[in-house]
Amino acid sequence: MPPSCLHIDSIEKLLTTSSSLINPTPSVADLSFEEIIISLAHEPSDATTSSTTINALNEIPFLFLLNIRAIESVTIELIIPVPSVYLFPWHAISKWADLSALSITAALPNVATLAFGLVALPNLNSLKLDVEYLEPSNSGQPLPRHPSTHLTLLEVGFRGFAIFHWLATSRARETSIGTLALKIDEEDILPLMDYVVRHPGATQYLSISLYHRRYIHVLASCLMHFTQVLEIELYLKYLPTRGYKGCLQAICSAIRSRDLEMLTVYVPELPKGFREERKLLQLAESCLLQTQLEVVGKGREEESEEEDGYAPCVASCQRSWM
Repeated sequence: MPPSCLHIDSIEKLLTTSSSLINPTPSVADLSFEEIIISLAHEPSDATTSSTTINALNEIPFLFLLNIRAIESVTIELIIPVPSVYLFPWHAISKWADLSALSITAALPNVATLAFGLVALPNLNSLKLDVEYLEPSNSGQPLPRHPSTHLTLLEVGFRGFAIFHWLATSRARETSIGTLALKIDEEDILPLMDYVVRHPGATQYLSISLYHRRYIHVLASCLMHFTQVLEIELYLKYLPTRGYKGCLQAICSAIRSRDLEMLTVYVPELPKGFREERKLLQLAESCLLQTQLEVVGKGREEESEEEDGYAPCVASCQRSWM
């Protein structure tokens, strides 16, 4: 059986691994790992960082990745100088055709760098991204077709929403991203609109974490196109909490899915505790019910008296995030 995990979390481990695998002996020429984890951070302001560390990161001795095989999952977490971003062998991703899960937290040259890697992964079903693209998405780089038809889970962190411009170009039958998780802060989420307009029925489970109020109305416009979503989880993680009422009104009034079964709203500990939470819950229920009646229509409203579960269930919960 292949080794279970290759874990590189320090410059020392990086250099040791690189020296042993950059020119592999016959005994390790076909070395495979079930899981590869690369987690390295270099903060330029760190006064304790040695010159050896800086040189190692600038030279990026990662070419050994081209000599090994990843079978199940790869996690890449890199905080490195910009020149090193361009030296990292991102094309190694395309060699790991067996991957089922990929997670990247890093800066990448452009969307094309990621896209050409993804299209070579036919078994990929889970993709997690928190990425910054150093070049604009309209830089003229050609983009390949849509990635794996098996991709069922996509998580996009605070950065990297430009990937949705590319995903929007896929044909409907090539898109099966049933679970979508988004962390929304200050990056423009407008690319999401391109995707959901082209693929309104692809998502059944939607998780949204709001860290900033800036794009609430853009988000509401996007939600109108999630026409077959079954469950929505909404995490309100920004302060102050006095903006939650308007946020819930905008979001609940935008949900147009006839199939919605559950909306769960998570908030931090509120100043007035359960009483304030209850008011927010009632507001969400009222807005959502009104929207559902408008969407389904009067005929369905009359039938709903004999149908269990017509009105979506709305729940709320206070969490001590802050």
